Amino acid sequence: MRAGEAALAARLRVELEELERVVRRAEHLLAKTQTQGDEDYLDGVALNLHGFYAGVERIFEEIAVKLTAHCQPALNGIVTFSCKCRLKWPGHVRP
Repeated sequence: MRAGEAALAARLRVELEELERVVRRAEHLLAKTQTQGDEDYLDGVALNLHGFYAGVERIFEEIAVKLTAHCQPALNGIVTFSCKCRLKWPGHVRP
């Protein structure tokens, strides 16, 4: 594994550990909602779900940037990022 790939793998491991923490927190808050009957905990569940989505988005962005030099992280969100990644370049086949 090259140095760039090793660095990417290390960043992805850290990101995955954070996703696991976010999922555990969301599950904990959801259980509290169910056991205590207090739906206010659902706000915390929703925030953690958003954190999960953002973490997955960061993982895909890291991979795409590494695999495709033409694909730069978007500063204004995933829509721009997705559009840049869908561009067709001569000689490249995208799934």
